[in-house]
Amino acid sequence: MFRKKVVVGLDLGSYSLQWAAIEPRSNACYVWRKRLLSERSSKHDRLDHQSLQGRLRALLATAERETPVWNPSVVAGIQGQSVICGYLEFPELTKKELEVAVLSGVTREIPFPIETMEVSHLPVAALKEGKTGVFYSTWRRADAQRLHSLLGGCDIKIKRLEATGVALTRELFRNRKLDAEAFYLIIHVGFELTQFIAVRGGYPYYLRDIPVGGQDVTYAIQVGAQTSWQDAEELKHRYPIEELVFAAGPLFREWSYELKRSLKYFQRRYHVPEVAEVFLSGGSALLQGLPEWLSGELGLPVQLDGWSLLNSRQSDEEAPCHKIAVGLALGQ
Repeated sequence: MFRKKVVVGLDLGSYSLQWAAIEPRSNACYVWRKRLLSERSSKHDRLDHQSLQGRLRALLATAERETPVWNPSVVAGIQGQSVICGYLEFPELTKKELEVAVLSGVTREIPFPIETMEVSHLPVAALKEGKTGVFYSTWRRADAQRLHSLLGGCDIKIKRLEATGVALTRELFRNRKLDAEAFYLIIHVGFELTQFIAVRGGYPYYLRDIPVGGQDVTYAIQVGAQTSWQDAEELKHRYPIEELVFAAGPLFREWSYELKRSLKYFQRRYHVPEVAEVFLSGGSALLQGLPEWLSGELGLPVQLDGWSLLNSRQSDEEAPCHKIAVGLALGQ
């Protein structure tokens, strides 16, 4: 029996492995997700390289059996401290001149030697008339090589790496009909960090990683209640956001401050007086009442981002967890 041809996105985080496949003809979306650790006792629990590769090999074999479509060649996401993204503007240039200008511009923007980095960029609509706009992504070559080695040992071939913020932007605009002239925010709450992305017309313009994620909420509850990690996880999802803010006030104040700071910086730097709406995603975005709390903190409408135009076989409740992998799969 022949399987349908699909494009696959793979998002390997510190909490889970997420896999998504898109049928190019029908836009049908298949998603699959499993935790890397079946049990966890603290936020510092991690697998070493060998153990992680063994776990991934087992998970991917399960995914191949359980999903109706498969392709061992994937677009993989990359994120972390060495991944830096940003918007640059140039005068009108030839393609060759632009390549040189982007490399020069990125060199001035990043704190790492450019010869140790891989650089990718995509053309975006310029914010100033008569200019050429690009959004660049760069990451350490050593990190990319480690990811290639890790997945290669699981018989998975990475045909392209992409910054996860770019994938999130693509997924949002393929999933929803939005005003092409308006700016929107994506707030993606993962296990380790929150990604703050300002987007317009299908393009990202500003991305910042905020080092607050679901693990920090669980840890704050664990310490405050003097309980186990598993019990703290259950409490996190059992109680509404107001109770969590009361129990872990300093953490939520820090998170709110960093989100507001990011919004103000973006608006000031790029002369954006108004943001239309915030789309909330990520596995740690499923806290009860989080959209309403964020709306009150930011003074903007916030909605948990489910499925809309994309035809997924997964429930809408699970949609926020799969946005990165789906966005990667859409980048065929």
